Amino acid sequence: MTINVTQEHIQQGKRFDRRHCPVAVAIRDVTDRDVMIYMGWIHFQLSIGWHSHQTHPDMVEIIYHYDVTGEMKPFAFDLEIEK
Repeated sequence: MTINVTQEHIQQGKRFDRRHCPVAVAIRDVTDRDVMIYMGWIHFQLSIGWHSHQTHPDMVEIIYHYDVTGEMKPFAFDLEIEK
C-alpha cells in the first residue's frame, strides 16, 4: 500500500518521538494500528503481535533531518502491511 505523508501529518508530528513522527502519524492514519519508527525500522502492531519492516535508507535521512530541523516535505512510500 502507498503511504502519503502529507503536510497535515508533518504538522501533527513530533520531533524525536518514535510514535508521533510524521511517518508514524501517516501510517496510523491509513491503518489505524499502533506504529513506532525507530533506528531505520517501522514497527506496527498486528493482531498476533508486532511486525517490523526495515525502511529505505532515504527515509532514514528524511526522518533524521526532521528530528534535527523540524522540516520535512510531503512524500509517499510503499509499505507492505495488511490494512
